[in-house]
Amino acid sequence: MGGANGGAVASHLVTRELSRFLPAMIGDFTQAGSLEPTILEAILATHDYVSEVGNGRIELLGMGATVVAAMFFRGEVHFGHVGDSRLYRFRGGELQQLTHDHSYVGRLQETGELSEQEAREHPRRNLLYQAMGGRCSEIEPQVSSTDLEVGDWFLICSDGVIDGLWDRDLLEAFTNAESLKVPPEDVGSQLLDWACEQSGTDDTTLFVIHVEEDRASEEVESRSS
Repeated sequence: MGGANGGAVASHLVTRELSRFLPAMIGDFTQAGSLEPTILEAILATHDYVSEVGNGRIELLGMGATVVAAMFFRGEVHFGHVGDSRLYRFRGGELQQLTHDHSYVGRLQETGELSEQEAREHPRRNLLYQAMGGRCSEIEPQVSSTDLEVGDWFLICSDGVIDGLWDRDLLEAFTNAESLKVPPEDVGSQLLDWACEQSGTDDTTLFVIHVEEDRASEEVESRSS
């Protein structure tokens, strides 16, 4: 969280602890049932740990971070979210924000009280009501899932990307990527450079995922037919 004490430390702890908690909680992926309760438990445990570390050191008091954790498994993506980092899906020419910003302005935009432009210009646009740590005694992460289709694009990003790019920019980038067969690593680099050129005032992190056909399964089926 930009501007908070120890924001870089909090981000590091969230990344490290979720990477540790989730595999330990899930165990053998082939035997896993619903992943959503596990993701929720891992995020809550990570929040408690970040809060404990922050409360134990005066120089880190109030440190916090946002998070989007997504797991692609068995034809679905399961995700958990706290703060104003985002998960988008581009499918069939349409861009959809799958997460809901845990912010004052995000809530107004979701209910239609603010447009995208009004939200960007609002004086309280950076005010979060949920974060990992950040002196939040309790959090209610958004945890959900959606199906995967061949051709889907997903964008996981911090608010630094959104500060520089509008929804129409993301839509344009993925529309071009789909029509020109641009690989996801190139799409990610283009979005990162574009966001930094347009804003570049906040931490900017992103992942781009493209769902493709399982070539190995097709080859096995072809040999066995």
